[in-house]
Amino acid sequence: MQALERRASPEPRGWDVPRTARMCVYSGLWLSPFLHGWYRGLDAAFVGRSGLSTTLAKLALDQSIAGPSCMVMFYAINNLLDGVSFADTRERIAERLWPTLTTLWCLWIPAQFFNLSFVPQNKRVLVVNFVGVGW
Repeated sequence: MQALERRASPEPRGWDVPRTARMCVYSGLWLSPFLHGWYRGLDAAFVGRSGLSTTLAKLALDQSIAGPSCMVMFYAINNLLDGVSFADTRERIAERLWPTLTTLWCLWIPAQFFNLSFVPQNKRVLVVNFVGVGW
């Protein structure tokens, strides 16, 4: 992702090591463990049920609960690790959350529909991490 941003930027920039470290903390210490539990719980809530209506129900829960939760934590972890105050972090989240959600739904609703429909539960975090590289 940083390589794509460098191409779009008129001024040359090197690899942002602190940003990479923040993303590793977010993904490795929070996102992946959260999603592992989330998918287990989501499947447990719909045990024995399958089909399009079940997938759509899981998708609605995923995008209305997990999606916003992940974005709040993304902004919180990245801002706080970057030295932004708690008060400023709260302001940034309030300012950026809705625009981010409306943008991410364009990618994540189709991706999660595929993920929840065709990917075994024990591989879903891997799919999210793979799609997230591009996001």
